[in-house]
Amino acid sequence: MKNQTSSNLFFAAIFTTLVIISQNYLVGLDFKFFRMTGLVILFLAVCFIFIPFFSLKKDGVPHKGDTYMQTTRVVTNGIYGIVRHPQYLGYMLLTLGFTLLTVHWITIFFALIAFFFYNRQIVFEEMELQEKYGQTYRDYCFMTPKLNFIFGWVVKFLNDK
Repeated sequence: MKNQTSSNLFFAAIFTTLVIISQNYLVGLDFKFFRMTGLVILFLAVCFIFIPFFSLKKDGVPHKGDTYMQTTRVVTNGIYGIVRHPQYLGYMLLTLGFTLLTVHWITIFFALIAFFFYNRQIVFEEMELQEKYGQTYRDYCFMTPKLNFIFGWVVKFLNDK
């Protein structure tokens, strides 16, 4: 399964990179609305990509010398209380943001392929996490959406009341 997850991330990264690089070579639709929306989404992407580094290191309690990714428990607070896969969501938003800057059929095609591979990676990772953490992770999955951060914020807001 490790080879499968490596290839998913490899292909997702390749197609996200193609979306970003194509910005310099393609002339797509020039709608100010799409460009502005793309910029807002890129800002969100940066947040979802980098905040988890700190959340996992602080709340995941990795063993001394381990990376932030080698957590010893399920992290359910902070950004992980809103979505289960904030970094993959961030990469998907990054891809979408750059796609909206150009809005060309090639970038849309590349973005769809990248989304496919990010989603495949999430499926494999969720199987690994359920195996590692058992019922604790299944309960977390029940309470926290996979990628829908708007729904996640609503649920978190209602639960915190």
